[in-house]
Amino acid sequence: MSIPLNRLQARLERDLYVPLFFRAALHAAQVSWQSAVSDAEAVTSALRRMQRLIQADGVVSWFDSWFEAEVVGARVERDAHGRVMGTPLAPQRLPHSARFLEAPPVRHVLDVARRLCDATREQSTVIAAVSGVRTLAAHMVGPRAPDSAYATAQEAASDIIGALARSYGESGVGAIAVIEETAMADPIDARSFAPVAEVARKLDVPMILLSRHPMPPSVESAIRAVGVSHVAAPGGRGSVCAIPATMLRAAPSASEGWFKLQRQAKPAPRLFLSEGEVPLDASTETLIALRERVVT
Repeated sequence: MSIPLNRLQARLERDLYVPLFFRAALHAAQVSWQSAVSDAEAVTSALRRMQRLIQADGVVSWFDSWFEAEVVGARVERDAHGRVMGTPLAPQRLPHSARFLEAPPVRHVLDVARRLCDATREQSTVIAAVSGVRTLAAHMVGPRAPDSAYATAQEAASDIIGALARSYGESGVGAIAVIEETAMADPIDARSFAPVAEVARKLDVPMILLSRHPMPPSVESAIRAVGVSHVAAPGGRGSVCAIPATMLRAAPSASEGWFKLQRQAKPAPRLFLSEGEVPLDASTETLIALRERVVT
């Protein structure tokens, strides 16, 4: 079992450094996407190698906001690194959520998570990343679906994401992250995070929301009230510091001013994440230097 993120931070008594490297680690280890989706040991080794190299406090076991939709039938074109190309086609029908966990790709990503948990244990944390319920629902019905179809898809998506989060929890992960790609303007939207928040509460591990869109303070407050521990969103409050992708590509010296601003604006202890997935062309030298800025 991986050490929970909150326990790790309490033990170390400092800010944590958790860049969300996934494809960058596979790329550095020369693991093709074709191998990644079939060879759990290759994925585990690549992620652990990158984690040790940059001395990250955590590792995300899989990072793909189209993973669940592809499992249930969406047609997704990918490049050699597994990045989505073009606009995927929505599934022809909504799935039976009871069968989702039986799918080979799901068993594969859970195997990766278990292997990482066995390898890291008390040294660092393993973060499971799942799609947001709203994101999965949108992927399952497509952009032009009527509101009634989207509402029905949300019910199915809620069951799928809740089941996947529970299975990750049983694998021993130390935190659960939710990738939300839809914009939220109404506090009622926070209810979509309740299934994962309930799983995280029962497991006593933090839940992290990774939102690509800024949100009104009322929405962020409602999300926290549901049980989300950390909210990473542009302009968000709280202790999460999202390192911009441009900084991950820049020279190490370029980050000094940004870190000063973050420490002035954010309460300690802080959680330093990357703003989305670490890009393939991120400099390893910079990733190592950023870690030094976080912990000193």
